[in-house]
Amino acid sequence: MNGMTNGVFLDDKRFWPIFGRAQVLDVPLYMHPAIPHPAVIEAYCKDYVEKHPGILRAGWGFTVETATQGIRLVLSGVFDAHPPLKIIIGHLGEGLPFYLWRISHSYAAATAANLSETPFASTFMSPPAGSFPIRLCCAA
Repeated sequence: MNGMTNGVFLDDKRFWPIFGRAQVLDVPLYMHPAIPHPAVIEAYCKDYVEKHPGILRAGWGFTVETATQGIRLVLSGVFDAHPPLKIIIGHLGEGLPFYLWRISHSYAAATAANLSETPFASTFMSPPAGSFPIRLCCAA
């Protein structure tokens, strides 16, 4: 899976049969990073795209797009409808694992949404492909 399809987010119910099939086959789906939605590019990146095109890709855009898709999937209820569905988000989960505490506590304080760390930890797999955590650890 890769970002949006024809401008439609992955949490759209039209895609739920794909998630259901993956559940039945007991196979994980890999969510590959993609360039952010044009409105996000317009609002946050347009001033820098020409000089720094990497902002739309691995430099930052892939992280914003893929992490947002992951949160949307949890909020949509697709994992409640298709347990134990598994999604692989490469590149250390595009940062989501590092924000789980903040995400879960922010949503718990503001809504009844179940965004505890457990759905993320039991649903998403976060291999380090394309990321070099040794540098991060050494910088601390």
